[in-house]
Amino acid sequence: MCGEAKIKNIEYLDFKGILDKYLDRLIISKKELELYSIGRKLKKAQILELEGIKLYKTEKKVLIPMTMQGFYVTDKNKKRIFEENKII
Repeated sequence: MCGEAKIKNIEYLDFKGILDKYLDRLIISKKELELYSIGRKLKKAQILELEGIKLYKTEKKVLIPMTMQGFYVTDKNKKRIFEENKII
């Protein structure tokens, strides 16, 4: 799944905190969260609350290497990332 969104809020919550606050709005299922949390239920995870979510019908090519965590697209770096493809 590829797309874009703005980060509305960043929080650090443990497993219980995530379930209490975001269970109905998680990108992953409760079962996937439980599997991810094995052995670390008391550790805090970074939670990104997103807004303006836009999913792409097809993947968009970028001109720079993509890391596992992705990267921020800002007005300053848009050209470097997309210029050749004229996406933005």
